[in-house]
Amino acid sequence: MILLAVAVYWALARLIVPADSGASLPGLWLPSCPLRAWTGIPCPFCGLTNGSAWFSRGYWREAWNCNILSPVLMISALMVAGYALIFRLLAGRAVELELTPAVRRRLQLGAGILLAAAWITNLARR
Repeated sequence: MILLAVAVYWALARLIVPADSGASLPGLWLPSCPLRAWTGIPCPFCGLTNGSAWFSRGYWREAWNCNILSPVLMISALMVAGYALIFRLLAGRAVELELTPAVRRRLQLGAGILLAAAWITNLARR
């Protein structure tokens, strides 16, 4: 199932950003961000879709310029998918992760701080 998801992702990324592209993404229509449409301020997630497409094609600088979280999230997703696939192949069972409430709160706090820092940085760069 994971291999199918990765294959579909890479196929879609190839459709979104052609191999000979170097300047801009082709005309892909996605709903625009409501916060940006109403206030002109981009939300913390603005640019993640384009950044992910750029990253998957090997254009890491463009991905970073779209949203600084794009490379971080893509590398994290690839690591988790790889770990889950290897664990499944070697152990023959699904990955089960049980977190204590204290660890869960720390992870949520860390994710919130990372998101806030990235948003502030993205706003400062514009």
